Amino acid sequence: MPASPALPLLDHCLALLAEKDLAVLATCPAQAAAPHCSLMAYVLDQDRRHLLLVTPKNSRKYENLQANPQASLLVDTRESHPREVVQALTVAAMLAQTPPETLPALLEAFLARHPRLSAFARRPDTALIRLRMTSFQLLDGVEDARFMTLEG
Repeated sequence: MPASPALPLLDHCLALLAEKDLAVLATCPAQAAAPHCSLMAYVLDQDRRHLLLVTPKNSRKYENLQANPQASLLVDTRESHPREVVQALTVAAMLAQTPPETLPALLEAFLARHPRLSAFARRPDTALIRLRMTSFQLLDGVEDARFMTLEG
């Protein structure tokens, strides 16, 4: 998805997130330590302000998010574009509180995009994670970077 000058940055980033469904998730524990990266399936929530992911409750990424709610995700276009026009979107995000009564609908939204993960996502030891996006950095090629902060 090459950048279009007519498409505002926010719309472009949201379109890229809706088009793709895999990201590298980076989390860190509460104490200073190296980031932990994980390849994750995700879904852009209906409100277009949150990303939904699933993970085992005994995973390092889940433990990190419980101790430090900040995370970042990297989504790119390398599988569908030549290297010269690859885009990379870094999303900063915070773990969001999710009302328990909304979990079934959110899980169904996730599974609509990732039906192959149904058995895994429905296990009692798997958690649905909802991340509120706080900023975007879109990199077009090697040098063209644009940044925006999202309002709370």
